[in-house]
Formats: sequence, C-alpha cells, structure tokens
Amino acid sequence: MSKDLLSAIHQAGNTLSGVRFRRTRGEWGFLSSETLHLPPPAAEPADGGAKRASPDGAGAVQTDAPAEARRFSAAFPDPVTFCIESRLAQFQYLEVPVGDDAEIAEMASLQAESRKLLPLPAEEMTIGLEILDRGAETIRLLLCAVPTASLDAIPVHTGLAPERIRRIDVAALASLRAAPPRSGDGARRLRLLEESGELSAIVLDDGKPVLVRALGPVSMPPALAARLLRLSLLQAEAEQGAARPVAGIEIDAASPLPDAWADALRPLCGDIAAVDPSAAPQALDGAARSGASTAALGSAQRSAERAPFDLVP
Repeated sequence: MSKDLLSAIHQAGNTLSGVRFRRTRGEWGFLSSETLHLPPPAAEPADGGAKRASPDGAGAVQTDAPAEARRFSAAFPDPVTFCIESRLAQFQYLEVPVGDDAEIAEMASLQAESRKLLPLPAEEMTIGLEILDRGAETIRLLLCAVPTASLDAIPVHTGLAPERIRRIDVAALASLRAAPPRSGDGARRLRLLEESGELSAIVLDDGKPVLVRALGPVSMPPALAARLLRLSLLQAEAEQGAARPVAGIEIDAASPLPDAWADALRPLCGDIAAVDPSAAPQALDGAARSGASTAALGSAQRSAERAPFDLVP
C-alpha cells in the first residue's frame, strides 16, 4: 500500500466512521470518509464465535462479522488506526518521576496496580499513556486502561485483519485533536463527547485533558448528568490541587442535545457552545462537511503526526 495513504476507523456502538488521508507535498490532508450504521449484533453462539483461518493462509482473521462491516473495513487502505469508543476505557491522572519512556510506562503501570486503580488484573488490561507535560522532576500524564479482550474483539466484529491495524487510539483523546479546545488562558473547561448516543465528560485544564469519565446515554436525565459532572470537577480539583471555575462547556455531538441539557448545565457554566471542527485553526479541507466523527478525524491526524499513544495489545 502507498506510503502516502493512511486511514482511521472509529467504532461507537453499531456505527463505524472512517476517514482516508493522503500526503501531498509532504503534508497530510483529508481525502474522503464513509459512515456505516450496522444492525444490533445477534447473540453469540455457544462457542463464542470461533475465529477461522483465512482461506489464503495469510493469517488474516475470517469472522462472522456482517458482510457490510467487512466491505467497509476492506475499503480503507493500510495502515489503519482503529479508534475505540471512550466508554470502553478507564482513565486515571498520574504524576511520575522523570525517566525514559520505558521507565515511564512501567512506573505508571506499577502505580496503577499499587493504588488498585485497574478494574481487572494487570495481565488482562492493555495500557496506553497520554503525556500532558514534562516538568523538571515529574511527568503529568493520563493512563488509559482497556480490557484486552475488548481489543481482541475488534477483528471479530469488523472483519479487519489484526495485521492491518498499526495503532489503536481512543475517541476522548482523538476528538480533541480534530477540534482542539481553547488553550493559553489557563482556564478549566468541560467537553461532552457523544458517541452513538453515549456521552463522555472531559475536564480540560488549559486545553489539556486531566480527567475523562463515561457519563451515560444521551437519554439520561440531564440533572443526573449535571451531578456527575460536579463530581468529576471535584475529582479534578482534588487531583490537580486547585479549584477553578468552569470557563466554558463544549458539546461535541452529532446533533444538538435537548434544551433540558442547557438548563441543567447552565449552573455549572453559562458559556455553553457546540464544537465546530471547521472553526478550528487546524481544520482540514472538507473535513467538517464529511460527516466523519471528530474521533476518526483526530485519530488519523494523530497517526500522521506519529502520536506515541497506542493500545495495540
């Protein structure tokens, strides 16, 4: 496959959103996109839907994934970045001493284990690190832990052969690349990311994500969501050691949230606005009109920039 092409696929619920990028004169730019809405999956057979060897012997996984999903995945050239939905991941803010990259990963994993932050034994989790900043003595980062079984299921559900997946990203981080939050003023902000009807909350300090948590479905009572957001802000204050007013709330959703949401969120902050990728300084030509999710766009951009974050088991 041409070294001047790359792709990203974001899966959220039963929706696949993919983008293709092309490099021209040394610069990566948006090429095209597709979105596929699949029917709800049928119940798995008693044997768990065993994987079968591909007929060509190339090691690809032949699965019972819907034919539409297999066609969709096959349409995107290598290398593919696969972006998982945020609710599959557990995030934790950490500070570790300065060290080389291998030591940072090991220190973060040990800290997560010792503080019992992981929902499963470490050997059943895959961990990725998002470095926020490096100080003279400490490194601030977000640890992202995902059950490895969730990642192993990607080829089974999509028909995408494992060897085609070069990197695995997560939507909460990738979407911030496609539609960067305001920064430079030191303010604390909230962003609500909607993925196939599910909401995640991202607390941003000066544009950097310091806390990510799943909220629940868009159909949840807005008052409950507001209470969960208050708890998220309290957690961020405790971890960052600073209480700050919320300077703004950004909503990254495929369609506007009901008016009741604005009423519930207004006590947190009166400045509530929808995210518009086309307004970002780094907006891609045509990307805002493509219909692709900001997570798919951001994943491709991060891969083009050789982002170190990776959840490949």
